[in-house]
Amino acid sequence: MQPPEELTTPDPLFIAGGRGLKVKVSFIIGTDGRVHSPLILESAGLAGDRHVLQTVRTWRYRPATCNGVPTETEGKVEFSNR
Repeated sequence: MQPPEELTTPDPLFIAGGRGLKVKVSFIIGTDGRVHSPLILESAGLAGDRHVLQTVRTWRYRPATCNGVPTETEGKVEFSNR
């Protein structure tokens, strides 16, 4: 299996107020290289979560492959404004 390759993954400008906040998000990288079904695993509040989800939905990958065939995979990322 070949893991997905990041193509466009801008870091969200995490302006949720306060220091030491973090957000964890899980998502599916589809066979089309787009992010599907992002889900907040650890919240930093509504505004921060919303911004992270909007940014993550814009990310693009070269999808993972298994025997040369594109396949869905799960991604997890943690963002922090420390």
